[in-house]
Amino acid sequence: MDRRAFRRLSLCVAALLLAFASGRSLAQPAMPPDDNGRLERSKEPLPDAVRKSLDVTLAREEAAKKVGLRPTGSFPMPVCDRGLCGAVDRDGTLAVPFAYESVQPFFEGRALVRVRHRYSYLYGYVDDTGRVIARPQYAVAGRFTRGFAQVDVEGKSGLLDREGQVALWPQFGFAAPFTKDVFWVTEERTVIQGNTGRQVFSFDWPPIIVNGVSDTVIKSKGKWRLVDHSGSRIGPQEFLEIRIFDYGDTPLMWARTEAGWGLIKPDLTWQIEPKFEHGGVVHDGLAAIQQDGRWGFIDSAGRIVIEPRFEHVSLFSGPYAPAKMNNLAGLIDRTGQWVLEPQYDSIYASGGLVPTSWWNTMKDKKLGLLDDALRVLIAPQLSQSAAMCFDGRILGVIDRKWKVFAHDGTPEDAEGSCESLITGRAK
Repeated sequence: MDRRAFRRLSLCVAALLLAFASGRSLAQPAMPPDDNGRLERSKEPLPDAVRKSLDVTLAREEAAKKVGLRPTGSFPMPVCDRGLCGAVDRDGTLAVPFAYESVQPFFEGRALVRVRHRYSYLYGYVDDTGRVIARPQYAVAGRFTRGFAQVDVEGKSGLLDREGQVALWPQFGFAAPFTKDVFWVTEERTVIQGNTGRQVFSFDWPPIIVNGVSDTVIKSKGKWRLVDHSGSRIGPQEFLEIRIFDYGDTPLMWARTEAGWGLIKPDLTWQIEPKFEHGGVVHDGLAAIQQDGRWGFIDSAGRIVIEPRFEHVSLFSGPYAPAKMNNLAGLIDRTGQWVLEPQYDSIYASGGLVPTSWWNTMKDKKLGLLDDALRVLIAPQLSQSAAMCFDGRILGVIDRKWKVFAHDGTPEDAEGSCESLITGRAK
């Protein structure tokens, strides 16, 4: 038996022992659902603090919708009571029981759950019905992306599928999904020390920083290659970096060679040959690209729809995207034509505090606001981004004092405040 085969066998034995110690096989769901595929929801009343939190979230969400703001809640919503955490649904039923030290937000219908283990933590997964997908047994685990989640076993990375079954056995330095049958891997990893007791994978999601200190971050090291379910190499090619192109079903990913970034298919042929200095993720159907120092856009099929000619661009939000020329920012449409000529230091999408079709502007370090017809509601004069009041007025800060504007941007005479997403709950 050669050294590589012996190492693989050793890793398999270690993983099986860990799984046995946790009370389940790595390849089987930890807790089967009932005959309907769901766990029965708890009929017990919610704790008072949890019920209050849910009521506040629903009230704020309803008030926000009336004035065109995006929903503030994400359900099932993680909640905690007396040191234990679960998740509650909109109807007040407990989707995930109070059984964990932490429940993280759901991605692709799956949430990371955490329990204390000695001086550290162990991670597992539940679905949005509360069914345990994988009991907490992993020292490091990532969120679900494109149907898979990266987990660590004895310092090696593998991938779980949506049912908690092992899709790629933990034997690599780092692992990331491409399709349901093809995966990216590196042989090594880099660990950047941060907060003790918490380690996270860093691939398509930034680590959390608290008081200037990040979690301990695990990153890929070395070149990327493709493997199948067995871990066997697919093709001889290796790549300097990879990056998510589309969180949907598009079978394309960014890969970087010495020539630059290109869009590659699972069979290792190129949709777009490597030639870009930067390739972004698809958002609202388009992704930013940079070539020869200029920026443009491609669609989800990899076709260039806006030639790279701008100094900089940001993501599309609805019909428009911010772009810069001569160091000034304006808005372009999906053909690359200016709908708002460059005139600001920067311009960016609302971010959720005002309707999603509105735009924040900045000039000389002061902020302003445009509506969805690109009319100036508030000229740049605010010291922080404006927020929509639940009654339809607009809230801003000038010289460290709250200032309220009418819905059309007309300033009201008196200083004051209003109920908003940043000042308090909806009544």
